Parts: sequence; C-alpha cells; structure tokens
Amino acid sequence: MNLMEELEEKIIRHLSNIDLVKMASQKLLNSCIEGDIERIDFFSKNRGRLVNFVQNQQNEIEGIIDQYNTDLSTPEAVDILKAWIHDISIKTNDIANLDEDILSELNKEKDKTTQEIATTFKNKDKFKGYNLNKVR
Repeated sequence: MNLMEELEEKIIRHLSNIDLVKMASQKLLNSCIEGDIERIDFFSKNRGRLVNFVQNQQNEIEGIIDQYNTDLSTPEAVDILKAWIHDISIKTNDIANLDEDILSELNKEKDKTTQEIATTFKNKDKFKGYNLNKVR
C-alpha cells in the first residue's frame, strides 16, 4: 500500500468515527430531553472516549501530512486533503450545534433540580416547628 492509499484509508476511518461522535451526541441530546440521568452519564462518557479517539486519529493524519509534505503535493493529494478539511468542518459544525442543544437541555435539567431542592428546603422549614411526637 502506498502513502496516498494509506492516507486515504486513515481519512475515511477518521470521518466515519466523526460520524460516530455525531451519533453519540444525538443520543446524548435525546437522553437529555428525556431527563434520563443514567443514560446521560453513559452517553457522555462514551462520547468523550470517541472524541479522544478521533482527536488521536486526526493527530496521526496530520503527522503523516507533516512528515511527507513534499510527497503529498500532487493535485490528487491536495484535492483529497481539501475535501477532508471541508468534511471535517461540516461535521464539526453539526456536532457543535448538537452540543449547544445538549447544553441548553442540561441547563433546563439543572434549573429544574435547583427548583426541586428549593421547594423541598422550603417545605422542610414550614414543618420544622411541628413536632407531633410531643402532642398530648
């Protein structure tokens, strides 16, 4: 396998894994909308691992590009790299939009939890003076 074929294969795998990050982000968003804390935790951790893996793949590809810069100056290689950068841009913008939605849903859940805590605390204070064990 020559350098260009190896690079193309790595780029295809990298883009496929970015799609997995997007799918994990969508599942995380769905879990946030449903308010399922256990699934939020699960998908959040899974997504984090995928993001780290994708970042390592990208670093590997960029290392190859830096190392073999002169070998990759053919029009074909330049077109492939431009398409890769374009695809990354589109996919990361989609993921960023999902991230904004996830953050919004998590903030709603946080506000709801804060309200529940405040209500519980207020109710506790209301009944604090009543000790039914001392009634004669």
